[in-house]
Amino acid sequence: MAGKAGRVALAILLLFLAAYESAQTLAQRYYYSSQTSPEMHVVTRSFDARLRALDNAIALGATWEMHHSRGRLFLDEAFKRHQEGDAAQRDARLGEAIAELKRAAEMEPRESDIYFDLARAYLAYGFPITPYRTQAIQAFREALARDPRDQSKLLAVAKYLLSQYPFLPPGDRRFAQEVTGRTMSDSPDQIPSLATAWDKTGEKPQLLEPYILNPDALLRFRKLYRE
Repeated sequence: MAGKAGRVALAILLLFLAAYESAQTLAQRYYYSSQTSPEMHVVTRSFDARLRALDNAIALGATWEMHHSRGRLFLDEAFKRHQEGDAAQRDARLGEAIAELKRAAEMEPRESDIYFDLARAYLAYGFPITPYRTQAIQAFREALARDPRDQSKLLAVAKYLLSQYPFLPPGDRRFAQEVTGRTMSDSPDQIPSLATAWDKTGEKPQLLEPYILNPDALLRFRKLYRE
């Protein structure tokens, strides 16, 4: 009797695992069908079609990648609405993007790209007023803390912070100095354009020097101010 009961329990377990595996496989299929990456050879689909595919995938087994993709989908749609001049729909999509990206960050707090996209969403919300500047800068901090050597992120954050420098509190100004110096260290070719942006802040160039850790980049930076 015990042996029969054990076999029944095993059969039920196997059926459960098979159903779970099928659901996960289907979820992945929906997820991949929502993507438009050229590397995956997927034909670009409409916003609604991609959203339905992601919703189906999440219903069957949510992952942080799915929530991240859903957030980026809303973010892309928000930028499209902005170009069309529809501020109300832009902010509605951005609100959904922020919620999805927060869910993704809760599931995978180590992923830099989630925080970078979250910062982009915060900056775009309510444009040109930018009511979430503080949250955006904090998201940038989180992104760079997780991926401090990503040159494209460093450059983008440095340019934004320098453009907003007069409006930043002291702590964020130091962050701007650090990011600008790190960007110059890692991307010396960007030194002339960043130095020009820095000059517009009215601050002394010496404030950046402690953060330019690449000796060659530091010499190049100093040379600009000797000429």
